[in-house]
Amino acid sequence: MSGSSQGTIVFLRRSRQRNVYVGSLSENRTLINTTRLALDDNSAAPYSWTPDNNGVVFVTRRNGTRDIYKQDVNRPFAESVAVSSDRDVGTARLSPDGEEIIYTSTPRGKIGTEIMAVPLSGRAPRLILKDDRGIDTIQCARSPSRFCVYDTVVEKKEIFYQFDAKTGEKKYLFAVPSELVNFSLSPDGATIAAIDISTNERTIQLHYLSSGQIRHTVVKGWPRIETIDWASDGKSVFVVTSASAGKSTLLNVTLDGRAKKMREIDNHTIHWGIPSPNGRRLAIYESVTASNAWAVESGSK
Repeated sequence: MSGSSQGTIVFLRRSRQRNVYVGSLSENRTLINTTRLALDDNSAAPYSWTPDNNGVVFVTRRNGTRDIYKQDVNRPFAESVAVSSDRDVGTARLSPDGEEIIYTSTPRGKIGTEIMAVPLSGRAPRLILKDDRGIDTIQCARSPSRFCVYDTVVEKKEIFYQFDAKTGEKKYLFAVPSELVNFSLSPDGATIAAIDISTNERTIQLHYLSSGQIRHTVVKGWPRIETIDWASDGKSVFVVTSASAGKSTLLNVTLDGRAKKMREIDNHTIHWGIPSPNGRRLAIYESVTASNAWAVESGSK
């Protein structure tokens, strides 16, 4: 290049940070005092709480694989629960008796998904069961129930199984004609709340496991719900909707469809909310896109 020219080159870098926020839940279903849990740069997704209601169990990629950590809300650092060099963790839930973390694990280079259990103290994990078709997610009830539920996709059908968290014994529950279902098991293990996110008619489907009956609940004023998690008392659910332009909103919804806005914040995407066992705290999974721009003076001769 001949001649000379001068100018400014602007560089723009965008990054998406996925964080855990923790807030307090008041008696009238209001979320207050929400703060970020971990202050490091590692993305983290919360899935459960420790039995004392003080620690959040989350999955994060810190050592090249997705591993399980826990962090007390009053402490600045997380503790590892299950770390592996050859497999990735999917979902991690508190076991019904509160003594273990039940989680899905995908061994690298192998077919299928394993459901594992590891003590909260972090000792060696044990295998509960394996499904060669792959497992989407798991949910667990609370004691005195011993059961958890997982789903798998076969020929565009979502198939649900119940399994014993101790023995691994499983049984077929039901199937729905979709491969895009978000679901949550009620604390007493009696009802699955599900959303078919592949359709525009996103009602809450309440599947009563003892009778096989299904009840549909419309979330009044919020048609595009995406994720769902039961409240700790089993009387309502937390859902996320993207009905507002450019925003996602966390709602608490009673089983007859009455919604209350819990959290909505600009430039954040809310993914889901996980309540503590006593229902007094909520761990919220959010992501935010951060942009950094800088200018460099340039010239050529």
